[in-house]
Amino acid sequence: MVNNVQAVFFDMDGTLIDSEQYWIQLFESIVAKHGKVLAIEDRNALFGCSHELEIEVMSKYFGNNEALILQEKHTYMEEHPFEYKKYLKEGVRELVEYLYSKNIQLAVTSSSYTKNIQDMLRECELEQYFAFIVSADMVSHEKPDPEIYQRAQEISGLPSENIYVIEDSIPGVLATQAAGLEVILIENDLYSVDVEGIHLKFKSHYEIMEYMSGLLGGK
Repeated sequence: MVNNVQAVFFDMDGTLIDSEQYWIQLFESIVAKHGKVLAIEDRNALFGCSHELEIEVMSKYFGNNEALILQEKHTYMEEHPFEYKKYLKEGVRELVEYLYSKNIQLAVTSSSYTKNIQDMLRECELEQYFAFIVSADMVSHEKPDPEIYQRAQEISGLPSENIYVIEDSIPGVLATQAAGLEVILIENDLYSVDVEGIHLKFKSHYEIMEYMSGLLGGK
């Protein structure tokens, strides 16, 4: 239970930016390039997964050839550059600006790499609002391991009862819970997150802002 909220940690993919469609298109395309079809169960496993699990899933289609997987992924991304601003989720800017105006400490806590997070914040003109980031290359273990959130809490200097985490995926929710933090789930039409112990679920960032406004004494 969060009392006197003082910090909010945001996941990136699927939470700040609506990037899941891009990544699934990438994986489906590079698999199809080799004459195969991405299975539904593998498609679902890729949502919010770690880089380690991503390689494990894709190895089914590339004969455990990690170098080829990374090469195909890199080629696709060069041919189809990711436009972060285009994928910024509706209501994110309003929520971030509102929380910042209330002196809430904000962080990005993502299984993406530091450069990707920095590029996203810069392109979306959000970098001035976030106090710090914790990324995949800053920890030894990715979500659902709690290390990203343990590190973020340590940097924030705040107790768990003052922190909310906004997540969209099963690995992210499990990581948050394992770190002893309270999760706010932003629901996604692409996949469901059926995890026990989620007390707060919202369909949009506007709904989250309305909830936060009730906690923080209005707009």
